[in-house]
Amino acid sequence: MDYSNRRKDERVKYPLLIRLSTDSTDVKKDFAVNISKGGCFVHTHNPPEVGQTIKFEILKNTGEILFSGEGTVVWKKTESDDKKEHGCGIRFTKLSPQAARLIEEIVAQEIERSGAIKEYKEGRDIEPSKPAETPAIKKSRKIIGIDLGTTFSCVSTVVNNKPVVIPSRQGYRTVPSIVAINEKGKLLVGNPAREQLLINPRNTVYGAKRLIGRKYKSKIVQDIKSRFSYEILEGENENCIVSIADTKFTLEEISSFILKELKEIAETYFAEEVNRAVITVPAYYNESQRQAVKEAGRLAGLEVERILNEPTAAAIAFGFYKGMKKRIMVYDLGGGTFDVSIMDIHDNVFEVLSTGGDTFLGGVDFDNRIVNYIVDEFNKQYGVDLSKDMVIMQRLLFAAENAKIELSSAQEKAVHIPFVSLINGKAVDIRQSITRQKVEELTSDLVDRTIIVCEEVLNAKNIDIKSIDEILLVGGQSRMPLVKKKIVEYFGKEPHKGVHPDEAVGIGAALLADSILKNENVLLIDVLPMSVGISLDGKKYLKVIPRNSQLPTERSITLLNPADFVKEMTLGIYQGESPFIEANEIVGELTIFNIPQVPKGKARINVKFSVDPESIFKIQAVDLESGESLPVRFINFTNRKDLIKVRLEDSPGDAGPPRKSDKTDTRTEKGPKKNGFMSWLKGLFSR
Repeated sequence: MDYSNRRKDERVKYPLLIRLSTDSTDVKKDFAVNISKGGCFVHTHNPPEVGQTIKFEILKNTGEILFSGEGTVVWKKTESDDKKEHGCGIRFTKLSPQAARLIEEIVAQEIERSGAIKEYKEGRDIEPSKPAETPAIKKSRKIIGIDLGTTFSCVSTVVNNKPVVIPSRQGYRTVPSIVAINEKGKLLVGNPAREQLLINPRNTVYGAKRLIGRKYKSKIVQDIKSRFSYEILEGENENCIVSIADTKFTLEEISSFILKELKEIAETYFAEEVNRAVITVPAYYNESQRQAVKEAGRLAGLEVERILNEPTAAAIAFGFYKGMKKRIMVYDLGGGTFDVSIMDIHDNVFEVLSTGGDTFLGGVDFDNRIVNYIVDEFNKQYGVDLSKDMVIMQRLLFAAENAKIELSSAQEKAVHIPFVSLINGKAVDIRQSITRQKVEELTSDLVDRTIIVCEEVLNAKNIDIKSIDEILLVGGQSRMPLVKKKIVEYFGKEPHKGVHPDEAVGIGAALLADSILKNENVLLIDVLPMSVGISLDGKKYLKVIPRNSQLPTERSITLLNPADFVKEMTLGIYQGESPFIEANEIVGELTIFNIPQVPKGKARINVKFSVDPESIFKIQAVDLESGESLPVRFINFTNRKDLIKVRLEDSPGDAGPPRKSDKTDTRTEKGPKKNGFMSWLKGLFSR
C-alpha cells in the first residue's frame, strides 16, 4: 500500500470525533481523529476503501458538531498492516471558509501547545531577573487565583459563576512546587523537576516556601537547612539564597518560576494573556515573607491584586454567596506550614477573630519521621547509615510520602526500595513493613502541636470552644486519620466535609479574584497575625500594635530624646511576641529627624503607627511641645534587591532623608534596595 499521501508530520492530536457516511452507507459510529489543514486521520478498525468519497461531521467529544464537509480516502491501514495505527487518511475536498479557518486555528494552537510541552519537559533557558522598575502593561481581562504551596501549587478561575481548578500541562490538578536545572543547564519546573529530584537532588529546589523571606543566620534556618539536599547560602542582604548547578538564585526567583508556570497554564486555558492574580500565603507569614511572595509575583509577570491568607481563602470557598451566618475554624495543615484561623461569616462578610500558626510544621515533617524510622531500622539490621546518601534519602522520602498517603485508608504498607547499598559484595534492598499505628506513634507529637496552636488561638481572644459552628480541615496532611481523631477529641464534634482539602485554598482565591473583577461587595476583615513593636535599647521589645488587632487600627507611643541635644533618633522595628528582641524578627530601622535640641528626656515625640481603611500603613512623628510633624525615614532589612515602596506620612521640614516626592520611596544608595514595612502592611491588609 502506498502511504505517500499521508500528512503525519502536519497532523495534530486534538480531542475531536468524526462521523462518516458514504453514498451507500451511513456510519453512525464516532471515531477518534487527528487533523491537519488538508485532511485528517481516522482511527478505525474497518477503514473505507481508497478512492471512496466520504461525507463527514467533525464533533467535539461532547457531541457538539463543529463543522461538516466532504473528502476522499487516500490511504488505509487495516489491523493486519498496523496493530497500533490502523485507519485511513482522508483528504478534504469540500469545506466551508469558516471550517477551513477553524482547522487552521486548531492546528496552529496545537503546534504551539506541543512546542510548549516539549520545552516544559526538556527545560527552558534560564532568563535573567527583570529590573525592579518594569514598564506599565495593560491589565488582563482575567484575574486568576493561585495557591502557592510548599509541596504542590494550583491555579484556579471562575467559569460561568463556578470555581474551576485549571489542569496542568499534563492534566494534573496541581503542579509540584519544585524547580531544577538539568544536565543541559535547562530550567525545569513542576513534574519534570520532580522526576529529576530522585536522580539529581543536589540541583533540585523544593520547599522554597519555608525559606522565602528568611534570614540565613536565623535559628530556624540553621536548624532546618541540613534537611534539604540542595545548597543554601547567605545572600548579599543576609537572607537565604540557593545554589544549584553553580548558579545562585534568590528564593523570590525560585518562587517566580513556579508562579510563571501557573501563569502560562492559565494563559493556555484562556488562550489570552493573564497578568493579574490573587496569591495565597500562610496566615502566620511575617512581613518579609509576604513581600517576598509579592516580589516573586512581579518577577513572574503578575500584578498581585491581593495577598490572601490561606485560611481566609478556604473560608471563602466554604461560605461565598451562601447567605450563611456561622463561626468557623479553619485548620490548615499543608505540606510545609500550619495555620489556624477563627472567623465569623455573615453573608459576604468574612471577619477574622483570631489567627495563629507554625510556618515549620507540615506534611514534610511527617514524612521525615517515617524516613528517619526506616533509616534507623536499616542501620540496626545492617550497620549502614543511609542518611549520608542524598539520592537514597530522596527515594526514601518519596516512598515515605506514598506510604503515609496509603496508610490514611489502609492499616499496613510495605515499603520496598531496591539496591540501596552493597554489603559483602551483594546488593541490599530496603524492605520495611510499616503500620498506621506506628506512623501515629512517630508523629503524634506533631499533631499535638497543632492542637496546642488551636488552643492558643482560642485563648488569645477568649473564644468559647462551644461557639464554633464548623471546623474545616484544609491541606493534604489534614486527611490523616489521627488528625481527625484529635480534632474530635478536643472540639467534641466532627469536622465539616464540604470542602476539598487540596483545592479549597485555590478555589477561595479564584472566587475573590472574580469578585474583584465584578466589583462585588465582599468584605474581608482581617487581623494582624504577629505583633509589631519597637526596641529602644537593642535588647527589650515593646509592642505597639498587638497580635490579632482588627483592622483598620492605629496605635501611638510617646518617646523621649535619648541623649542631650541630639537632632535625630533611631528605633528598631520588630515582629513577634517575646519581650526580648533576639526571639523576634527584625523588620527594619525607623529614623526620626529634626528633634528639638534639648537636654536628654526633655523632648517628647509622639510616634503613631496606623492602618487606614484603604489598608495603607502610615507612620507619623509629632513634636508634642510644638505640635509640628517631624520627618521620618524607614530602612527595611528584609533582603530584597528589588524595590518595594515604603509609604510614609508626609512630613515637612528641611532635615531628613532626600526624597523625590512626598510619598517617600526609600532605597539605599549602595547595596541592595530595601522593602518597606508599611508596604508589607498594605499588602497584608489589602483584603
